[in-house]
Amino acid sequence: MKILKNSVWILLSSVLLVHACTQPQNQIETTAFLPIQLKEGYGPFHPGFSFVRNSTKDSPVWCKTYLSVNGIPKSWSRTSVSYVILNNNQFVYQNFIVGNINLTDYQGLQKDWHLFPDTNRVSKKPIRCYIYVIRGFDEKSGKWVVKVDTNNNLDFSDEATIHPKTIDPKDPYQYDKPLRIQYEIYQKGVVQPAELPMVVKMYGSELLYNFPQYATTTLKKGNKEYQLTLASGFTTPDFEKTRLVDPSSLFFSGKIEDKDLIEIDDVVAIGGSKYRNKGVDVFNNWLELEPADGKKQPYSLQVGNSFQPFAGRDFLTGRTVDLGNYRGKYVYIDFWGTGCKGCVQDMPALVNIYRKVDTDKVAFIGITLDSPKRLKTFMVKSPLRWPQVISNDTNQLFERYHVTGLPTSVLISPNGTIIARNIRPDELRDALSSQLIN
Repeated sequence: MKILKNSVWILLSSVLLVHACTQPQNQIETTAFLPIQLKEGYGPFHPGFSFVRNSTKDSPVWCKTYLSVNGIPKSWSRTSVSYVILNNNQFVYQNFIVGNINLTDYQGLQKDWHLFPDTNRVSKKPIRCYIYVIRGFDEKSGKWVVKVDTNNNLDFSDEATIHPKTIDPKDPYQYDKPLRIQYEIYQKGVVQPAELPMVVKMYGSELLYNFPQYATTTLKKGNKEYQLTLASGFTTPDFEKTRLVDPSSLFFSGKIEDKDLIEIDDVVAIGGSKYRNKGVDVFNNWLELEPADGKKQPYSLQVGNSFQPFAGRDFLTGRTVDLGNYRGKYVYIDFWGTGCKGCVQDMPALVNIYRKVDTDKVAFIGITLDSPKRLKTFMVKSPLRWPQVISNDTNQLFERYHVTGLPTSVLISPNGTIIARNIRPDELRDALSSQLIN
């Protein structure tokens, strides 16, 4: 979810920019492992902001994961204590190992969050892969204030009081001096100290944060070098969702847009060769680029690919939803979940668009991670007129299409080709308006 244009959008996102040149055709390509170096800032990227979520201490899943904190000012009232997870795999795994998360909940989180850590690459000993934040109303100043445990010692008495600025819609990514966060990473089998810049801002009554940090590396091919720029994951520094981008998309805007992101297992051209993005390996601190030619490759939702058909059951009616029956129509497929705040925020706009489209020419399909109970509860309050298919252990639709983050969406042409990905409602409206809106 992220902030773009004139609206706030929250995103877990990280991206890579590559510069292409020519490469001799007879050179045998091998997988490239490129060490990365971190830098402060956003570079050419549209970074995301995430909410500092309200405390889940009362949740049976998370209650034991909270640590005791000290130093909350006595003059504060209505104080809330929250934490920001800096590495989902490490955080969930270490809390499972020490018994703070039980086996059933751990297996559920593995499924819902797609967490399947290599146990040789995460620390069994708990490490500081989180940062605590407190927010409250200061009775002395009469204002809402914030403190961040920058040195990660669980004591706020040595932290400065922050009055976060409201996001400027004209320049949402401008920031002053960032906070310097101390935390730990598990790298090459050793727990190591790390530092991270952090920005906190307000959007209405919501407290947001991100980490203005990206990385650079170099790809060497023969006697040529290609400088690469990577995003650090502006809402998490763990590179869980490394993305690449076609450099031609920067010619006009100077910034990377969602529609140009090349996700994990997508293909990008560098120096006359095609590489598949395999993401950043934080354990080894390198970016992995795999040659994309000459062998069967994983499926991806990259623009230009054919969307693989599926058949499922509409949650409400039980009728079969067979993509083959939509041939000849534009099809908008929305991968979403009721726990994704950005997904839910999109729904009113999507409902409005759906009301206006010619359904003889356009179809909407939702694919959700929700349980039947959660989806039913949501749809009682917010009815959706298009089919909803639940991704479950049987059809495994999220796994089949390699969906690892929400929201994810694709627009498919009448011949079954993906023509847009991660398209926002306003962009969808523009894409369909010329000939399909009644």
